[in-house]
Amino acid sequence: MAIPNLDHLATDLEGLHQKLDQLIRAEWARLNDPIFKGDAKDFIEEMLASTRESNQEKKLPYLDLWIGIYDHLIYWMSLLSILAEAIFFSTPRPDNFSKAIFALACRLVSDLIAVRHLILLGHDTAATVLTRSLCEHIDLITAMYLDPSLAEPFLLADTPNKSNEFWHRHLSKKKLDRRLEAAWVNFLKRHSPTDEVIDNGASDWVRSDQRILDGFTHPSFLPSFFAALPFSTAHEEPAIPSYFGNRTDGSVMTLRVICTRLFEFFVLTDSNKLINISLENLTESDASHIERLSRGLMHGRTVLIDVLFKAFAANRDAFSRKFDYSIFNQSISTSGNG
Repeated sequence: MAIPNLDHLATDLEGLHQKLDQLIRAEWARLNDPIFKGDAKDFIEEMLASTRESNQEKKLPYLDLWIGIYDHLIYWMSLLSILAEAIFFSTPRPDNFSKAIFALACRLVSDLIAVRHLILLGHDTAATVLTRSLCEHIDLITAMYLDPSLAEPFLLADTPNKSNEFWHRHLSKKKLDRRLEAAWVNFLKRHSPTDEVIDNGASDWVRSDQRILDGFTHPSFLPSFFAALPFSTAHEEPAIPSYFGNRTDGSVMTLRVICTRLFEFFVLTDSNKLINISLENLTESDASHIERLSRGLMHGRTVLIDVLFKAFAANRDAFSRKFDYSIFNQSISTSGNG
């Protein structure tokens, strides 16, 4: 049976929704098989409710620890977006740098929260895919603090073609990586007790998981497989297929990747002002608000550098655990023999 013309319902979205649902259910019913009820909404809501209940019952202190650290990073970036917004709307003509930081900070807060949602809902593969884009934006805001002249071409990239051109001219083919590698060299030289040339492994460490992010983004077997069998420190058979949402402490890997990039951002911009604005032309209230936010952010940045450094350096199980790969080896080996 062909779906009839629905043009007469185009202005009645509620009626269109109901009619489409009835037509699709009727098509499923033609199979005359109780398996295919066509109850799409009921099926999805039932599965989501079951996964929410299952995820809430889990005790994952390792994941909770890193979510706690991650939340402080979201909080800090949220304050930066509030600061940038205050500058944007209290200044008659904000400069390009302030406008660019406002846009990037807002994007980062949105993506950071989205990754958090996906992890807590048990969709780590999707969270990892989003993390690749998130890390690129963290790298860009880091580079922009180091070189504010990037703000102008960034703001001019206001169409898809211009965005693509901005990417190829300023960021692609390791251009952004080289900027940050040079920044690490300068940072280490400033803090070195001698004038010796320093072997810069910091940038390599920060990007040590980049290949994983790239691999998860491109369509391939492994990231698809991980949606069915996510990482965990101890594998267990879920009551519901993992691809409907299975929260595991394997998501700590995703959180650590983001924390590492933000650690780089904090360290390399430690000597940079978070704002570049004269408070003289602002009202007393606006100037006080911006000054307080800036002071709090500078203090928070110092605290988070210390917390992240100690978390990465610690060898205790609380901060770094090995994952159980046996289920992957067994499953891949079995499928390969098929």
